[in-house]
Amino acid sequence: MRALICVAMLAVVTGVPGAARAFRDQSLFGEEGVRGGGGGSFYTGSPGSRGYDCSICHVEAPGRARLRVAVDPPALAQTGSWEAGTSYRITVRLEGATGVQSAFAAEIVGTDGAPRGELEPFDATVSRPAGTGAVFGNGSSQAAWTFDWIAPPAGSGSVTLYLAAVDGDGAAGSGSDLYRDDVAVASLALSEAGSSGPNVRPTATFEASGCRTAGGSGASFAPVWLLVALLLPAISCSRSRRPLRPARR
Repeated sequence: MRALICVAMLAVVTGVPGAARAFRDQSLFGEEGVRGGGGGSFYTGSPGSRGYDCSICHVEAPGRARLRVAVDPPALAQTGSWEAGTSYRITVRLEGATGVQSAFAAEIVGTDGAPRGELEPFDATVSRPAGTGAVFGNGSSQAAWTFDWIAPPAGSGSVTLYLAAVDGDGAAGSGSDLYRDDVAVASLALSEAGSSGPNVRPTATFEASGCRTAGGSGASFAPVWLLVALLLPAISCSRSRRPLRPARR
């Protein structure tokens, strides 16, 4: 039995194309365009990514993509708490994907930003890059990825699951490749079972109902779903504000 988290239409970064150029120097990135992991970061929005997500480079996103996250055992999503040593299977689906190359990354970290527990790929569609606490997946026409999280020992405290996905065109090699790729990001704060709850400011609104599937959707998911509506302001991180000039008389 699984619990399903439905992540609504997600953040769109607006601004002039030059806003992201500071992040496009190839020397800053350790992987090719279809591999992610630029500069050793997976841009999930985690503290290790300095709060940046995929939208820092993939600008002018259409905002059509949505994430569905299935969790087994379902208590992780239903109660928002984890049990020490328990293995949770998490499946991330990128819905509304229209590109030829999609990718996702996930991290689970504590309030200090360090990884908590162990993330393990479920199959060959997901990898765990050496020296990181993240899992990553990409592929042509690939829009679903599964991984396991083995919860940390008791006393590890609150953690946050960070997810980011890109619906892209496969790094076609043109200078405009980063434009109009869709981006979906989300975070879920999770408390240790028996604790008072996460001492972090939520970045999303969680509801116990309101998400429905169309006819013919998979029956393996539990009928009780959590809706995660992530509302992020439009940002332009590399463009500074200019001081106001006094009006001419």
